[in-house]
Amino acid sequence: MLRSCSLRPFASCTASIYSYGASAPAALRTARFPSSFADPVVPESFSRVDRSFSATSVVQVAKRAKALAEEYAFTPTFKLSDKPVVALVGRPNVGKSTLFNRLIDGQRKAIISPVAGTTRDRAYGNAMWLGREFTVIDTGGIATASPDAFSKQIRAQVAVAVREAACIVFVLDVETGLTPEDREVARLLRKVMNDKRILLIANKCDNDIRIQSPEFKTFQDLHLGEVVPMSAIHADGTGDILDRIIEGLPTVEPTPEDTKGPPSIRVAIVGQPNVGKSSLLNRILGAERAIVSPVPGTTRDPIDTVVNWKGTSVTLVDTAGISRAGKLDPGLDRISILRALKAIEHAHVAILVIDPKPGVTHQDQTVAGHIQEFHKSAVIAVNKWDLLTRAPDAKEAYTKHVRAQLKFLDYVPVEVVSAKSGFNVERLVDIAVRAFRERAYRFTTRHLNEIISAAVAHHKAPTEGGKQLKVKFASQSDSYPPTFIIWVRDKSIMSKSYERYLENSIRERHPFIGTPIRLVFRENVGAKRDFAKREANDGKSGQRRLLPPVARPSATRQPATFAKRFAAAHAARTAGDAGPHN
Repeated sequence: MLRSCSLRPFASCTASIYSYGASAPAALRTARFPSSFADPVVPESFSRVDRSFSATSVVQVAKRAKALAEEYAFTPTFKLSDKPVVALVGRPNVGKSTLFNRLIDGQRKAIISPVAGTTRDRAYGNAMWLGREFTVIDTGGIATASPDAFSKQIRAQVAVAVREAACIVFVLDVETGLTPEDREVARLLRKVMNDKRILLIANKCDNDIRIQSPEFKTFQDLHLGEVVPMSAIHADGTGDILDRIIEGLPTVEPTPEDTKGPPSIRVAIVGQPNVGKSSLLNRILGAERAIVSPVPGTTRDPIDTVVNWKGTSVTLVDTAGISRAGKLDPGLDRISILRALKAIEHAHVAILVIDPKPGVTHQDQTVAGHIQEFHKSAVIAVNKWDLLTRAPDAKEAYTKHVRAQLKFLDYVPVEVVSAKSGFNVERLVDIAVRAFRERAYRFTTRHLNEIISAAVAHHKAPTEGGKQLKVKFASQSDSYPPTFIIWVRDKSIMSKSYERYLENSIRERHPFIGTPIRLVFRENVGAKRDFAKREANDGKSGQRRLLPPVARPSATRQPATFAKRFAAAHAARTAGDAGPHN
């Protein structure tokens, strides 16, 4: 009975019952539970329920284990494409990624390299031709002559793409002609040719000589239909290929702009190599979306997956591991890291994944610095928590360690998770979604000025050379991230410590969980005065006391009075000069 209580997505595993320890019955200690029970640090609800178990009632334990597994078994719904799908397949180095970038309007989404096996995971991109929309999938090359450590997993990725596709584009290389690997790919495609439409493309046909070459004619031996020549790198024949692709695709009406929902929240999963980023993505999705391997640098291209997370559209982006510059190869590694940094720049929220065994390293600090540099919301995920043996207060102790090493991200929540078992993964994504929503929070101008006035009254502004910093007015000018403009007199006196004090004063009223805020100090009194007057005239009370005094010109310096005095003096001098001559 106990063996049947293991539920998806939790894999069953042998676990110890921490609440009972050695006093638990032998049958209870060796029972098979959902792997969430294997985590040494469990949620409070788990610990509370465990103590309520009867040590002699194994059936009661099984029932409660099933209920808890169902409670923590949330899996989001996701569909990689709602358009007709076209899959690009073939052996390595035939130009699939080049063709993929060409079909999706020239976007350089896939990494192009002469190194065989560059592409590993499936990459999705949207294309349109003659008003028809469809999705293109780039896949890794199927290698049989010299398989590597990823050949089996790449084949599994290709199989998924073939199942999803309505049209399969079999890409061949006219430079090398027909090879045994091409014949192996053709053998696999013949199994689905009754259900799928297959289009043969001879790539790298840069001139008529190659089209008329014996290598081109050998492709007819595959008996999979007509071979269409093209050159993906020069875009020759692209229009003919697109015409043939859309011939058999089902028609899908484009989604009107006014019926589209809010933009998806982009969440980038970043960190060093081998910290479990791809495993975390697969656990969130409940499916093997990305290839997982102990080999560093397994993930190269950023992997975008749109999910419906409790009614909110979330785009999860798995990225390549960001290594130190000294460990990088001059080719693919550098390109992959640049793509990862670009993913951080384009994301709304970044999940920084850390391996707890080495602790927070210098490279973790570097990645965190990139997140802060781009002003992105963030959540720190301490992965592989199930591999450590810890005391009950281990989570608090490790959180203090993270805070001490990442002081500049003290506003970012720290969560311990296990991608292998699913422990705390749902909570991690919930916090990431909340961090994005925190970016949209806005203070009213009146409320913000009350906060700043109270902060200045409680702790006087710094002084320098006998001058004291005067804080005049504040307003929130922008969100994403929240930006506050504070008008001061002589901003050179402002110190970093006082700036941090004002930031903390704002966070005391609203914490902005996981979200950075920007403070911009300005001295332009004229612009500030005009802005303050407009705000004061909006009918908001309590702001006129913060307006700076208007400088009134002296009566002796009014332009009209000075002109009259100058005219009278000139007339008297002229009259005096004219007297003697008369």
